[in-house]
Amino acid sequence: MSYADPQSVTVNAVAKSLARVGSGSYSGSFQSSADGLQLLVDHNHGRRNRSTVRLQIDKISADPLVPSTNRPYSMTVGVYIDKPTQGFSTTELANNLKALSDWLAVAGNQTKLVNEES
Repeated sequence: MSYADPQSVTVNAVAKSLARVGSGSYSGSFQSSADGLQLLVDHNHGRRNRSTVRLQIDKISADPLVPSTNRPYSMTVGVYIDKPTQGFSTTELANNLKALSDWLAVAGNQTKLVNEES
């Protein structure tokens, strides 16, 4: 089953609509028509299975060394689940994903992560 088209992502209290721009057997990509925002979902299968969701942001901004020149920049924020082919139930995986999401939602934890604190 695939994700609905479009997907919505809220960045800084602004909802962004991301239309499906690609799909494969185990992947899907969604992109904003207004800015360089992409949501990428993919799954890899092997001895271990990995599911990944990434939010990629591309933008043009001033070059700090030559302020009169603009250059492209990009960043990615993502979450992955790396699991063996057996041994963990869907419920266990979902509970641990929720635990990480809840931890990130705690005031200050996002800022500490972005500021590279450990």
